[in-house]
Order: sequence, then structure tokens, then C-alpha cells
Amino acid sequence: TARRLYQGMADRGNNTAMLPLAVMCVKGQGGPVDNEAAVKWFRVLAEKGDREGQYGMGLAYDNGSGVKQDYAEALGWYRKSAQQGTPAACVNLGVMYVNGHGVAADRIEAQKWFILAGAMGQKNRAMMDAALTEDENAQARKRADESRPRK
Repeated sequence: TARRLYQGMADRGNNTAMLPLAVMCVKGQGGPVDNEAAVKWFRVLAEKGDREGQYGMGLAYDNGSGVKQDYAEALGWYRKSAQQGTPAACVNLGVMYVNGHGVAADRIEAQKWFILAGAMGQKNRAMMDAALTEDENAQARKRADESRPRK
């Protein structure tokens, strides 16, 4: 029932209904999994500047769910969401930099994103601390200070 109600509201342009509807489509709640429908609603929100919609688009492109996998696209959407203060987007950016997905592998840049996620409450702030030299960690902290999200 909830999915049907959210669907009707989203179809009428209700932004508040679009995110829960997209999540229900991804999880198969109230109906079958429908990643293409989820992407439709995430995209509407993302293009309006909604950070959760942008994060959803990042996940979709990162995992190839409802769209063709495209790390460069995922990176762009994650970055937009992270710049608005989404900790999970920061973590995913860090992972992309660790793995070199859509970008050249860069441990310092990865650590920057993990530091920013930590500043937003994520518990994995020290994820790369032991893997980097003190100089590399200092560089990452400097980059993080220069990249604090806009409020």
C-alpha cells in the first residue's frame, strides 16, 4: 500500500515521496525490485540538487543497478552529494580512490574523503591512517581542510 501511495504522489510531482519510493524500488518493498524505476526517481531528485538523490545516482552507476555501470558517472554524483555533507558519499569516494575506479588510484585523496566522512560522524575516519606515512596523512588532512562541504 505504501509503495502504491508513494507512486501516486511521486507521479504528481511530490518530491517528498520520490526518495522513499526509489528506496522501496531498490529493496523490493511493496513490489518487485525495480532498479530502473529507482533510478528514474533518484535522477529527478538529483537533478534538483537533492543530496540523497545524488547519492542514489552514485550508487546506481557504481553498482550498475538500473543503469550501465560507469565509475566516472558514479564519481561525479558521489562528489556532488559529498559536497553537500553526505558521509556515505564521502566513504564511497574514498573507496573509489583506493581502488582506482573511475580515477587514478590515490591513497592520499582516498584518505581525504575518509577524513571528511569522519568529520561528519562516520566511524572509519582512520581507515587509511596505518597505510600512509605521516607526511601522506598530513597531505590528506590539508586536502580535507580545503574541501569541507558547504552548509
